[in-house]
Amino acid sequence: MTKLEDLCQINPEIYNSKKDNWEEINYLDTSNITENILKSFVRLNVKKDKIPSRAKRKVKENDIIFSTVRPSNKHYGILKNLPNNVLVSTGFSVIRVISEKVNPNFIYEYLSQERITSLLHSIGEDSQSSYPAINPNDITSLNIKIPSSNSIKFIGRLSNLIQKKIDINISANNIIDQVSQKLFNSWFVNFDVVRENVRNNSLKQNKKINSLFPGSFEKSHHGEIPKGWSVGSISDLTTSIEKGISPKYTENKNFPVVNQKCVRDLEVNLDLCKFTEYKKIMENKFLNNFDILVNSMGVGTLGRVALFIGRNKKYVVDGCINVVKGTDISSSIYIFQNLLKKTEEIINLSTGSTGQTTLKKEDLGKLKIIIPSKDLINLYSDIVKNLFIKKNINSLEIKKLLLLRKQIFPKLFSGDLEIKNINGF
Repeated sequence: MTKLEDLCQINPEIYNSKKDNWEEINYLDTSNITENILKSFVRLNVKKDKIPSRAKRKVKENDIIFSTVRPSNKHYGILKNLPNNVLVSTGFSVIRVISEKVNPNFIYEYLSQERITSLLHSIGEDSQSSYPAINPNDITSLNIKIPSSNSIKFIGRLSNLIQKKIDINISANNIIDQVSQKLFNSWFVNFDVVRENVRNNSLKQNKKINSLFPGSFEKSHHGEIPKGWSVGSISDLTTSIEKGISPKYTENKNFPVVNQKCVRDLEVNLDLCKFTEYKKIMENKFLNNFDILVNSMGVGTLGRVALFIGRNKKYVVDGCINVVKGTDISSSIYIFQNLLKKTEEIINLSTGSTGQTTLKKEDLGKLKIIIPSKDLINLYSDIVKNLFIKKNINSLEIKKLLLLRKQIFPKLFSGDLEIKNINGF
């Protein structure tokens, strides 16, 4: 057995504003990475922006970062393809591999095993802190069994392949979101095609699409809008807006309940569902594909919107979510894109005391939107619907790859799986 401190450095570099003299910083906080899925860096101008006091730890390619607070929350990752001038929060321990016996991916997979995060979390619970927290020595004092060189190389290469596929899927999903929102903004917010028609500047290849758009504007109480379009409300394009149920949760995994924590990043994370027993009230409450979920309460969660694309299972939502059901899939997709742009309006519509504000379904239905022709709503939906389905497939693949990680790497570390020959891999 070898101690991790013999293979790695811990927190090797600290940022010094006078010596380093950086003009910009790319900052990463603990909440912005989970199981090596990185949301984004925060770009900060040293002279203009307030630099967080925790932005202290310098990192470089292949450094491993591991949150010292609540290790079971899995805010960890191995850093690849870094931009310049990256600082991470002091809430991370930075682990840098210095031994030639192992590679960074091997150490990352070792630290991210369920048994290791559980062990570190239990150590944190015994700390004097008011919440589970570990110190760097708790990580460096871990013992690791060094397997054969073939196993080390195999673990490193397999780890890299799995992560590359995850990163490709994440990138593809980001592009899908960008494309669908950019097209929506162009057609229904900026009215680019209508403006082309006004200028009689239709491109030949767009003539069929352009013919579906008006060639002039008219005034409305919502401002200038394309002629023939109207200003209506969300409820004009829905069959219903329903509030979720208030279930009694159970450990028996019979009927999954989508809660407000499941609604994030424009999707529904079904792995975070709670469970309840069947009740008659649930009969008319099951979610359908392309239903829209809107978080209706909670500080930091109020106003989050997601499009539900489910699996072969029945799901219901709890009472802190409003479910918007469009008159058809096209209407649902159009409403969804509108709601993404109305987070502030949704929050402002909520009522109640600070920290206990609630969005009523009636108020949500009254939100004003511009309604174009049905043909245009259908055309937009036809273009983006399959993209959303592909995004859901990509997300499911990511979950399967994360599960593969949890299943195969512990067996490789324990020796239950032995790698003898990696030629060609």
